Amino acid sequence: MINSFAWDFIGRITSQIVSVIVGIVLARILTPAEFGLVGMSMVFIAMSGLFTNLGLASALIQRTNPEEIHYSSSFFLNIGSAAILTSIFILAAPLIAKFFNNASIISLIRVLSLSLLITSFSTVQEAMLRKDMRFKTLAKAKIIGAGLSGATGISMALSGFGVWSLVTQTIIGRFVPTVYYWVVSSWKPKLQFHFKAIRELWSYSLSLLIAGIIDTIYRQLDTVIIARIFTTTDLGLFSKAKSLNQFAVKYSSQSIDVITFPALSKIKNERTRLIETGLKAEVFIAFITFCLLGWLFVSSESLILTLLGQKWEASVQIFRLLCLSGFVYPVSSASLNMLKASGDSKSFLKVEVIKKIIGLIGLSIGFMFGLKGYLISLIITGMISVLLNMLFTSRSLNISIGHQLLPILPYVLLGIISSLIVEIVHINFRLQYVNFILITIAFFCVYFALNYLIKTDGIRLFIVQMNKLKEIARNKFLMS
Repeated sequence: MINSFAWDFIGRITSQIVSVIVGIVLARILTPAEFGLVGMSMVFIAMSGLFTNLGLASALIQRTNPEEIHYSSSFFLNIGSAAILTSIFILAAPLIAKFFNNASIISLIRVLSLSLLITSFSTVQEAMLRKDMRFKTLAKAKIIGAGLSGATGISMALSGFGVWSLVTQTIIGRFVPTVYYWVVSSWKPKLQFHFKAIRELWSYSLSLLIAGIIDTIYRQLDTVIIARIFTTTDLGLFSKAKSLNQFAVKYSSQSIDVITFPALSKIKNERTRLIETGLKAEVFIAFITFCLLGWLFVSSESLILTLLGQKWEASVQIFRLLCLSGFVYPVSSASLNMLKASGDSKSFLKVEVIKKIIGLIGLSIGFMFGLKGYLISLIITGMISVLLNMLFTSRSLNISIGHQLLPILPYVLLGIISSLIVEIVHINFRLQYVNFILITIAFFCVYFALNYLIKTDGIRLFIVQMNKLKEIARNKFLMS
């Protein structure tokens, strides 16, 4: 797990750093409205992405000994469903454009829908690589894909292609990893297909699929509403603030998340060991998450003005509120992975349905008070969601909510205290990049010092992980 985490973290963070750098360059060349057009075009395509997978990837990872018929059947079903969805989007593009009252997105939707078909050709290969814990290979695919797509996007933007530079970047970003997985994977599909194999996988994954569809649709609703009610500029500001927030919070913890599920699946029959491993992951995720959230909150203005420029200043308040709600995904991931790995996919579906009902209520009330009201509702419904995740995990694995919640609380408090200390100091120089550097140094020093002083499990795990990563790097250097 340590070695896998190292490679996945390196790949995920490096590729996202490349993507963020590319996004910064593009944000300085293009306008918020052009980012809004792509966000508007992608919203329904993103919603339909799970239909090309149909939940089979998770089932292949969780299943103890999948056979060839399971892999090949999944492969051809993925491609067939993706082809149908791509065709639907090509035909329905004018109707979607009419819904958003923007005819300029018709051709954008048709081209972007090809990303569904491209991704479907490598879903099984990627699942096999994850199952075998080959995260070094996955890391290389992410980095190469981000680099090539980013270089293409910047070149086109500088050449005056405008919004099409973002579209091309998206397509190449899906195409390159797909080709890479085919080259490095020893598995190639055989002309075999059997519905019995699909049914065997769906006995576990159908509930996860339904939960995933509900979650994906729910996560895209804010974009739909903002695109429908507000301007493309508002949507562009929201999308950019959301992407920066996800980079630092979601993607930093996702390395632990994607490794935890296959690792926990291997010990799903050892309940005590499964819980201990899951709780360790929870502590490590909380340590990282609340460190990053606090840092992002206090440095938000200097960060955005330094990276994106003055024309994105209106996104600072949006970004700050998103930071306050950004704990939900990472903090919940360990509990949900324990629940998924145990095989209790029905409970996973139930909790997702309940959370989305609560979320829809919050969304409906929040948007009555505008975009700011919606962002505040995310914080409230997020707290409820975390508690619900822990409740269902406690029922399934016979572990109390307190047992899951108490290890997280020190990092919540330390994140808040560190943020308050830096805010009180009030670093404010004329040059924004100077503010950003000083605020960053101050916050991380305070957060790590406080953790070290009270000797939290998070700082202990962090030091252990860093020492092991250094040892791995040293050994690889000596071998080379």
